[in-house]
Amino acid sequence: MQPVRPNSTTARAANAVVSFAGDVCGSFALRENESIALGRSLEVEVPLDDRFSSRRHCELSCGPQGVTLVDLDSANGTFLNGERVHRVAVHTGDLLEVGHSELRLTVEIEGRPHLNATTRDRAARPLPAPPPPPAAGDSQQDLVTKLADERYQVTGLLSRRGLISVYQARKLALDQVVALKVLPLRPPVSRKQMLRFAQGAQAQAPLRHRNIVAIYDVRKLQDMLFLVMELVDGETLQRKVERSGGRLSTREALLYAYQIAGALAHAHGRGVIHRDVKPGNIMVTREREAKLIDFGIAKCRAQAAGAQELTGVGESLGTPGYMAPEQAGNATHADGRADVYGLGATLYFCLAGRAPFPTVPGPPPGEPPLVPLREIPGEVTALVVKMLQPRPQDRFQTAVELQRAIERVVSRLTRIQAGAQNTELVLRMAPSAAAEEPYMETPPRAWRLPVSPAFRGQIRNHELVEFLQMLDYNQKSGTLEISAYDEQGHLLMREGRIVRARTEAGACALAAVKSLLMVRDGEFAFSPHPVGVVEQDTDCDLPIAAVLLDHLRTADEAGRGE
Repeated sequence: MQPVRPNSTTARAANAVVSFAGDVCGSFALRENESIALGRSLEVEVPLDDRFSSRRHCELSCGPQGVTLVDLDSANGTFLNGERVHRVAVHTGDLLEVGHSELRLTVEIEGRPHLNATTRDRAARPLPAPPPPPAAGDSQQDLVTKLADERYQVTGLLSRRGLISVYQARKLALDQVVALKVLPLRPPVSRKQMLRFAQGAQAQAPLRHRNIVAIYDVRKLQDMLFLVMELVDGETLQRKVERSGGRLSTREALLYAYQIAGALAHAHGRGVIHRDVKPGNIMVTREREAKLIDFGIAKCRAQAAGAQELTGVGESLGTPGYMAPEQAGNATHADGRADVYGLGATLYFCLAGRAPFPTVPGPPPGEPPLVPLREIPGEVTALVVKMLQPRPQDRFQTAVELQRAIERVVSRLTRIQAGAQNTELVLRMAPSAAAEEPYMETPPRAWRLPVSPAFRGQIRNHELVEFLQMLDYNQKSGTLEISAYDEQGHLLMREGRIVRARTEAGACALAAVKSLLMVRDGEFAFSPHPVGVVEQDTDCDLPIAAVLLDHLRTADEAGRGE
């Protein structure tokens, strides 16, 4: 917890007092029209030791209507109670997220009682609408009681979409934390909805793949159907893109596309077509593992007779903006290539921040617009365009073929031979300069690195900083060699810390680190060390996270920050 120096709350009259608890603690007294800023700069009132925050990230200001939170065009956005906001009133109990920092707010307004965000009227706030109240005779407490009779202890509501609710629960017999997806068997639920719910579970249950959420059991009680599922600690891909400023890096988008292509290959090989691949049906864990969910409208070869009953000839199934043209005309004819199309639309969304086509009913109008992808490497754009071809025969014909195509794109962009065994590792670790831009041959230079390490790339602007962030995130150990016209040297890393730094000019330790981080045009190469190897020749012990934060603050002062 980082303390901040509070304003005196007794030396002067205040219209409001704002207090923080969590990653930052302290209190500030504000008169009307006064404000306090939060960010990574040391010049703001609330400095954050958080390199994922902007220099001046957001501010809290006092006005006639109370205290208002304002985002200051931050790079990663400002979040209140889990929702991205630009300008909104704040109240006691609100959770403010700035970069990776979480701050619980207490707001005292002169002459007014405390307002608690957990009990007050939220109608004017940009928060998710509360779930509709349960029907008479089917309250949540009744449901919890019935599930308890089945030896499931409900611990929270995760989501509610229409009549279907998803709860977090503990399976008491095994002391296992699970998710329960519940459909009440009462009007207005139709027989067709019940059959789809059950058949979707039957289609998903046999699938065992790390990128598909596992179904453990399907249970039917007198007045409800429920699925027992793997609980995923994460968020939907749609939410992740929104939280990431509207788009993902090319590298991360390809990582998730590659993982879901593997999930689809597994499902298709067992006769299951998902038919609703979209960002909202993909969960992403904290470890950057994508998992396909919700097989509610899946087509299963083993259920062909039942599927005919549920999907009529000429019926459209899927989500506008993501479903293939053949699904808009006759969903019974959709095969694995329709899922390739849906994944292509999802990849487009990750790269452009929007669906490739309007999310309105009807078939998509031809090929997707390319202007939103103008900054994306040409190889990646070509991949997306082929996935989104209107005619199924013009797309990749299988998910496996799509995987091989992604591997070729990754090999081209990173200069590392990518295959089934290492593509995910390359995408997780490859430098963003290689992942974000097409590789361009450059003439030989005397200072180019002669080694052939596991990972190498070009340094342009701040790409070296971004690569170090990945090494810190993955707690990697190894040697990072850096070479440019005016500077050469190396950094020795051990599980998220720099333990040796040298330059050819003779600098060492922190001075060498600062000098090497200033390189703006050159090359770097990273060679991982085997697990358990301990280097004896060390000259420093610097956390990478602290080094990068100090570097960003120095860049801020020099006018090169965000």
